[in-house]
Parts: sequence; structure tokens; C-alpha cells
Amino acid sequence: MEINLDFLVERGMNEEQIDEFLVYANDKRYLAKKYRKTFNKSVIESELRIAFIEYDKTHVIKN
Repeated sequence: MEINLDFLVERGMNEEQIDEFLVYANDKRYLAKKYRKTFNKSVIESELRIAFIEYDKTHVIKN
């Protein structure tokens, strides 16, 4: 099962930037802790979008 990260690519993020964001999202939203037993794709995608809103405010995304 894969999480759709196309919204990050559409924002111009490369693979390294996506990796950095995923670490940030996990640290801020506790994704691994909350969803390690119950993997709900749509909920995790929603959590990532919420985390991205904050990430975008505090990080410069360079192409």
C-alpha cells in the first residue's frame, strides 16, 4: 500500500526534500506512533496534508 505524495511533487519538492518533510511530519504529528498498528491510507494522507500546511509556513521550498 502506498501513500500518494503527488501533492508534494506538484509543489516542486524533490526526493530529498520530500524525505525531509516526512521526517518533519512524523515528528510533529507522531504518525509512526499513531498508525503503526492501524494503517489507514486516507487518514495518513490527510495528516500529511495538515503537516504540510505548517511546513510550508516555516520552510522555504526551493526547486
